[in-house]
Amino acid sequence: YNATIDESIGDALLVIFGAPQQMEDRTQRAIACATEMQNAMADVNRQNRQKGLPSLEMGIGLNEAEVIVGNVGSRKRSKYGVVGSGVNMASRIESFTVGGQILISESVRKRTGDILRINDQIDIHPKGAAQPMTVYDIGGIADKYNVFIEDRTQTLYNLTHEIPVHYAALEGKYMDQEKFSGAILRLSRKSGNFRLQPKLNLLTNLKFNLEDVTEELARQDFYGKVVASSEKDPVLYTVTFTSLPPAIDGYVQAAINHGTRE
Repeated sequence: YNATIDESIGDALLVIFGAPQQMEDRTQRAIACATEMQNAMADVNRQNRQKGLPSLEMGIGLNEAEVIVGNVGSRKRSKYGVVGSGVNMASRIESFTVGGQILISESVRKRTGDILRINDQIDIHPKGAAQPMTVYDIGGIADKYNVFIEDRTQTLYNLTHEIPVHYAALEGKYMDQEKFSGAILRLSRKSGNFRLQPKLNLLTNLKFNLEDVTEELARQDFYGKVVASSEKDPVLYTVTFTSLPPAIDGYVQAAINHGTRE
């Protein structure tokens, strides 16, 4: 889509649409590109499985803003880069995503128009923002691009027995020292219905450990993000897994195999 990969940052890519090439349709291109990237992960993971490697997922955050783009640095060392608060905001938006998701800012939505498939809108309060902002969960784009995220919905299975866990909330790079007890009620390979207390905000990141298992398995940390809450029961939440070590993934699969499909 003629974007510029500005740099790799750890496990992330920073990509620019609209510089150095001007693009009147830069937000449309960015959304179409993000959608195709998400769809391409299915083939990436097929190849990973053939090689005995773990499956991967990614989240994508998009923001439209005025920034400084060009050769930045000094005579001794300079690089083509992008500077501005809009770059930080794109990173903040991405931090709220789960695997397979594309979140865009209000500025992207306004510039793109009514050709988007919007799955949901979410109020977030990113670090550095003076007040909460609305982001949009995007499922694709129509018009001349006409690409949409392939449906990979997984069935949640009832479990023959609840799975007890304890958990702590993560704030940025830091973990809350207070731990709480909860339980998994239904499971798929990528998500679950949990009973958790106290009240949690949507998009809260959580670190879990299993209870009533072997000591070795209990030491295995796994992670998830709260993506939905129940209107009928304030302690029931849907959590999407963001990191499952192989031992926990095997435990989840075994639990599903002993469950009942609904």
